[in-house]
Amino acid sequence: MSFEYTTSIGDAANAMSQALSRELGVEHGARFVMDILEIVGRDWMSRARGAQPPFRTDITDDGTPFELSVAFEGMRPELRVLAEAQCHPYTLQSNWDEGMRATEALAQKYQLDVSKLLAVADLFAPSSESCGDFAIWHAAALRRSGPPLVKVYMNPQANGRGTERATVREAMCRLGLLESWNFLESKLDAEGRATIAFFSLDLCADPRVKVYLAYPSAQVKTLESAMTGTSEYRKGDAKAFISEVTGRSGPFDKRPLLVCHSFSSASELSSATLHVPVRCYAEHDASALERCRGLLPAAHADRFQRAATAMAGRSLDLRPGLVTYASYRRHAGNRRVTFYLAPELYTSNQIQGESMPEPVHSFITTTSGRTHTGAGPTMLTVQDAIRRYQAELRDHPFLRRLSGGAKLGELRSMTKGLTFYVMSFQDVLRLARTTITDPVMSEFAKTHEEEDRGHDQWFLYDATRLNSSYDLREVFSDDHAATRDVSYALVSEILKATDDRQRLAVVLSLEAAGAEFFSRVIRVLERLGRHDGMRYFARSHQAVEEGHQVFEEDSQHELLSIPVPYDVLGPVLTSVENTFAAMTRLADELERLMAGARANRSVRANRSVA
Repeated sequence: MSFEYTTSIGDAANAMSQALSRELGVEHGARFVMDILEIVGRDWMSRARGAQPPFRTDITDDGTPFELSVAFEGMRPELRVLAEAQCHPYTLQSNWDEGMRATEALAQKYQLDVSKLLAVADLFAPSSESCGDFAIWHAAALRRSGPPLVKVYMNPQANGRGTERATVREAMCRLGLLESWNFLESKLDAEGRATIAFFSLDLCADPRVKVYLAYPSAQVKTLESAMTGTSEYRKGDAKAFISEVTGRSGPFDKRPLLVCHSFSSASELSSATLHVPVRCYAEHDASALERCRGLLPAAHADRFQRAATAMAGRSLDLRPGLVTYASYRRHAGNRRVTFYLAPELYTSNQIQGESMPEPVHSFITTTSGRTHTGAGPTMLTVQDAIRRYQAELRDHPFLRRLSGGAKLGELRSMTKGLTFYVMSFQDVLRLARTTITDPVMSEFAKTHEEEDRGHDQWFLYDATRLNSSYDLREVFSDDHAATRDVSYALVSEILKATDDRQRLAVVLSLEAAGAEFFSRVIRVLERLGRHDGMRYFARSHQAVEEGHQVFEEDSQHELLSIPVPYDVLGPVLTSVENTFAAMTRLADELERLMAGARANRSVRANRSVA
């Protein structure tokens, strides 16, 4: 959950590429990614993360203007990045102009040859008839030595729907690849419904030309036929790969599978790569990742699992979306598999007031044996997410330390570290109550605040009984800055929320996290014989928390039935993620304080022995 606190797209890109590079063992990987993005993403790198991107992009489902990918072939993973240059006022024309500027800057930095691109660029420049949601993209792959391999993607429908064949044919003719076009056209005619989705060109003297064909609602046998006759293809490869990735044979009607034909000279056969949109045919990313692992040797599978988990910054069993595509081709007899990873930096499915397609997966969730399959998600969906994060938090070292038998000195250090959070928690509840306007949710927030009122005073009473001072100078010292930052982050989560369901989700998430904490501390005090007379760290307080009206059966039914529209669900789930990220940081801090107390006790014990 480490990326929820990055404030800009650039911050997030750096954090994610650092995580990927570290787990994959790719030296200088993060610097490579940032070098590319600082040129291509000049407009948006400093843009704040938020709910709505200013321009729709086909690179990601949520509008994030870049993605990262990892290719596995041989011993060393290859890190790659794909990005879209954008420029206000965010039109196809302004983005094309910015993209051509980025091309020139990349060519200067890496001494790239753009002559072939310039020979065909006029064919793909936006026009008044342009269709689709992009003008030009840039991709780069980090190689073992020398500059990265850089290529551009252009829109075959730049001259209007139905003109893509003529546009691509002319481009390939200008590049001396008419024979290759004839082969490609035979594939288009044979498969009937295939369409040309992308045209790609390497920025070098002898470039590869790549043409991506999309196969909507295709069956496996159609993809087998599409791959047949290409270089190194073995019969049955497509069927086996699709089965491994999706567990089905078709039709693939949620998003088309793609076949990319690559040509480097007129005399060579096409090298074909199959691209499968994993996130459309997986329940969640944990499932998608497990399928992807099956495509790799054990060492690579473990490495990719760690890398994807590190990049995600969220629970992988919450939803699909991180692992977007998996691709396959044979190269020099080896199987080359690539996985594409979406940063997921936006939370809304609304772009410039324009409604995007609803998610292709079903929000069918289960809580306490009940299943919700209604017209759309509800707060039951959100509650399921909270339960998953709660289970993840349960395994934190801090909570394990409490369960494993903490000492009194450790509890005293923990209590000091917790003071600012407990006192500010009352303000989180107050702000939730005063900012929620919906009558039903407002009543929940009001009741919750009333039921928790005065618990801060219980805490101060217990801190005194534990001889754990709460001097304000210490609470506001640098040593407790992390706790204050967590508290400020939670207040911010309430104040920046744009929907009442977000604010309510923060409160529910905090209650779920607190439930993991109370029972463990109480058991420690009971074991130490220090539980008598306690108010905050007491079974009576635990009973109060568990008896909140919101947890009563009728209230639960009313709460969990509150609808959460698709355009609101993303921000609500992000608030849940952010809240648990804050609680994880608080647990990190309390673990640090308790470990320090244990270390000090050991030092004192050694001195007494000496």
